Amino acid sequence: MAKKKTPSKKEYKDNFIQEQRITDTLELNYMPYAMSVIVSRAIPEIDGFKPSHRKLLYTMYKMGLLTGSRTKSANIVGQTMRLNPHGDAAIYETMVRLAKGNETLLHPFVDSKGNFGKVYSRDTAYAASRYTEAKLEGICTELFKDIDSDTGDMVDNYDATMKEPTLLPTTFPNVLVSANQGIAVGMASNICSFNLAEICDGTIALLKNPKTSTDKLLDLIKAPDFSGGGMLLYDEEQMRHGYGVYTHTTHDKDRWVMQAGEWHEDCPLEWHTLYDSDCPKAKHFLALVKFKGERKKEAGTIHFSIAEYGSNFKHRPYRRYSGFSWSTLVVGLMIVFTILFFLTRRIRLSLLGCIIIAVFYTIGALREKQ
Repeated sequence: MAKKKTPSKKEYKDNFIQEQRITDTLELNYMPYAMSVIVSRAIPEIDGFKPSHRKLLYTMYKMGLLTGSRTKSANIVGQTMRLNPHGDAAIYETMVRLAKGNETLLHPFVDSKGNFGKVYSRDTAYAASRYTEAKLEGICTELFKDIDSDTGDMVDNYDATMKEPTLLPTTFPNVLVSANQGIAVGMASNICSFNLAEICDGTIALLKNPKTSTDKLLDLIKAPDFSGGGMLLYDEEQMRHGYGVYTHTTHDKDRWVMQAGEWHEDCPLEWHTLYDSDCPKAKHFLALVKFKGERKKEAGTIHFSIAEYGSNFKHRPYRRYSGFSWSTLVVGLMIVFTILFFLTRRIRLSLLGCIIIAVFYTIGALREKQ
């Protein structure tokens, strides 16, 4: 039997390896991926929604959940997979963020029933989709009222079995009302939320007079508005600079500084604690913001003269520094000594255990203070 001819090294190279410049490879292979992430995945469109949000809400609209009763979240997730093939877990997580129970958005789009977690809590995880129920909130009427009037383009889904909208015909500037952030390839977006009534007033003013001044907009749209509340440390010049970013791209990124919670006299003078329940809903954090300047109390309100600040975010929600307490330490040691002596009947061993606990308590209190 004749031996099977094996290709030589030269034939293998000629048939299977193609030499190509790295710039051409990036242009042919990487650029389509990057554009797909930018256009179809990570960055919200002018209607304020990412494709995953839009597919979910449109599916719920077609299921009759705008006027009908709630249905199981698992049912919604399954139906959405006809438009979004990225898996049930990703779809359900998207719905949780849009839900009223999660408290992420100023104006939620999903009327939820059951445990949808809390965006500001590390420990309150949302329940599985088979336990929760959902429908569309009333505000979604403003998203879909004109969708059947040929107001936007409809395209095929991933397997060309049904149509879906490229944009939702929102009747208000949702892109500024609903907080959103996304990281794509070579670009990112991070849009904070604003008050719906103020945004509508500002939009009407711009429609009537496109040359409306920044000062006039500041009178109509005071500042960002967050679902967790809190007080914004307002600086009119900084706010004017922030509004100017939309027309002058040479400015640096703007950061909103918030004051939340209560002032603690036993904390160092230059530090104030921002609790995650009163901060923008993006991450679980406790932020420590350092203020350099003077502070004074007027009618129970803390006012700061801010010159500079920095931030340090930690996953410690609702943990407040209460100071070192001798009374707590003494009572705790007495209880520990009693328990240890009852178990061991040895005074020295019980005292040693108390000393070890006292050392660890002191170290922990000092670290928490820092």
